[in-house]
Amino acid sequence: MTPPVIEKNPIEIFLFKTRYGFCSHYASAFVYLMRVAHIPARVVTGYQGGELNKVGDFLEIRQADARAWAEVWLKDKGWVRVDPTAAIAPERIERNSSVDWQTTYGIAAANVPAYNWLKQVRQLWGKVDYNWQRWVINYDNKSQANFLSSFGINDLKTLAFWMIAVIASITAVLCWFLFYQRPKAADKVLSIYNRFCKKLAKHGLIRSAGEGPKDFAERVKTKPPKQTADIDQITAVFIKLRYGRTLTGEDLQTLKRLVGLFKA
Repeated sequence: MTPPVIEKNPIEIFLFKTRYGFCSHYASAFVYLMRVAHIPARVVTGYQGGELNKVGDFLEIRQADARAWAEVWLKDKGWVRVDPTAAIAPERIERNSSVDWQTTYGIAAANVPAYNWLKQVRQLWGKVDYNWQRWVINYDNKSQANFLSSFGINDLKTLAFWMIAVIASITAVLCWFLFYQRPKAADKVLSIYNRFCKKLAKHGLIRSAGEGPKDFAERVKTKPPKQTADIDQITAVFIKLRYGRTLTGEDLQTLKRLVGLFKA
C-alpha cells in the first residue's frame, strides 16, 4: 500500500480524511490525541521481529522490520507501551517475513515453489554481506587485538616471537623442498641420445642449441666419421621414441643398443 502524501496538517488529514497509513501515522496520531487529553505521551521507533538466517546462523533485521509505537506516562506505572497499530490492524503486527517477499516480487509464497529457493539465495547473500561487514569493514584495531589474543598474543614481544617462528618454519619448509627433494628421473630417451651427441662432439660435431635431431643428422653425415646408415637409424629411432604416440620398451632397447655400438 502506498502511503498517503500529507503536506499540511498531517495528523488532522490522517484522522479525518485518508484514515490509512503506516505504523508511524498511527503512533503520531495517538500521541497527539493523548497530549490533547493532557496525558504525557511520546513516539518510540525501533524494529520488530526479524528472521533467522539459517545459512549464517544469525538474526537478520531489515528496514522492512522498522516499527513505530507509542508510550504514555501513567501514575505509579511510569512509561507504558501502547501500540495503536495492533489495535487497528493486528495483522500488520503478526505478519511474517513472507509479506515482504509478496510486496517485493508480487508473489504468494505458499503457492510458488520457487519461494524457498529464492529465500535460500537471499539468506546466502545476507551471510556474504554480514561477513564482509564484520571481517572487512568493521575489522578495526580492537578486532585485531581480540583475534591475536585468541592465540595468546597480548604484547609486541610475543607477536615478534610468533612472527620469527612462522618465518623460520616457512624458510625451513622451502629449504627442504629445494635441497632435500629427490631429483626427478631424467628422460631415458633423451639421456641415451645425448650420449650419441657426445660421441660426435669428440670430432667437433657439436649440436647447436635449438637444432633439431634431423637437421643435426643431415649436417654430421657430410663430415667424418661418415657413418650415414648408423646416424640415420639412431635419429629415426630417437624421433619415434621422443615424438611418437606409441612407445615400446623394445624401441628403447634398440636405441640404447645402436648408440652403444656407434663408434665415432
